[in-house]
Amino acid sequence: MTVEEMRIQKTRLRLTYAEIAKRSGLPIGTVQKVLTGATVSPRPETLRKLEETLADGKETPKRIRGKAGLRYTDIAGAEETRGLLAEPSPAYAAGALHAPNGRTIFGNPRGPYTLDEYYALPDDLRVELIDGYFFRMEAPSSLHQELLIELAYRFKEYQKRKRPDCRVFTAPFDVQLDQDRFTMVQPDICIICDRSRIVRKGCFGAPDFVVEILSDSTRTKDMYMKLAKFKNAGVKEYWIVDPKKQKVLAYYYEDEDLPGVYDFNACVPVGISGGDLTIDFAQIREELSYLTERPEAEE
Repeated sequence: MTVEEMRIQKTRLRLTYAEIAKRSGLPIGTVQKVLTGATVSPRPETLRKLEETLADGKETPKRIRGKAGLRYTDIAGAEETRGLLAEPSPAYAAGALHAPNGRTIFGNPRGPYTLDEYYALPDDLRVELIDGYFFRMEAPSSLHQELLIELAYRFKEYQKRKRPDCRVFTAPFDVQLDQDRFTMVQPDICIICDRSRIVRKGCFGAPDFVVEILSDSTRTKDMYMKLAKFKNAGVKEYWIVDPKKQKVLAYYYEDEDLPGVYDFNACVPVGISGGDLTIDFAQIREELSYLTERPEAEE
């Protein structure tokens, strides 16, 4: 069974990464890296265990009462579901949303889901659609929002001075990353320099530059799944900002495979600026010290 066939089988059996890891005895990070394509040459023993697990997988549907009289059908076998379209960290769950009268509001509960279901969701329900499955997005923390604003301000100021051809957007902003009907993401920050990709509903195709600020509920998705998705879609540069560890991983996809790793004392170069722009994280850290120096401050 090829990796692509394993992905298809995972979708058909409606298994989470967590369930596959539990059944195969493999670390969940290994499972995610192999099935998302982040690991290019997996070990034969790893592939054998995944193939055996996926060949024997069984679905474990549950029904859970959601908010506002809606019923969520969890078809991913998640051990924990925190409301509608939950994303049990670090795995994910997907399901169908039903009205009180039993009418299905969106989608076949077997998935995969499409943009039709995405646009049918309630306006106050913020999710991402990745390869046909939904991920619920938690409300960001105050530290997350401060970091987003500080970074976006610096990018916007530079863009207005030096790159009027580009535009800076912050979440919530829809990015139809693969230009298909199965993926719609909402990066924390994206810079788009091809204006033909900016459409009424967001961005059609890959932005040039993306920033994701990690939180506990999105860490695995941002560090593994989106890493592969952004690279394959044609994003030129991807920053992962980790406020908990005070690190920045900067992937310059056009120049090298390994990321630059910086702490919050560094000036981080913006690759797409051609050397014209660096972000002084020491200055940002000083601005946000009222949050980061508190013992209880967590992302």
